[in-house]
Amino acid sequence: AVIEGVMMRGPGVTATAVREPAGTIVVQKEPTKSIADTYPILKKPFLRGCVALYESLVIGMKALSFSAKAAGDEEEEMS
Repeated sequence: AVIEGVMMRGPGVTATAVREPAGTIVVQKEPTKSIADTYPILKKPFLRGCVALYESLVIGMKALSFSAKAAGDEEEEMS
């Protein structure tokens, strides 16, 4: 979940697009590399799920933080 925006994860890049209070859209792109690519043992069934959960949590928190900063500008202007 991203505030006023969308996040998409591809094989090598994660992109987050957020609408600012002024109406402009800001896009952030980050290269994404799974730790399972470095350590093949992490591709085993149970470990693969744990790695995917952890990576999704980290990427989601970064995207949410980015969108909160963009939406936070609106709250400061209203005060």
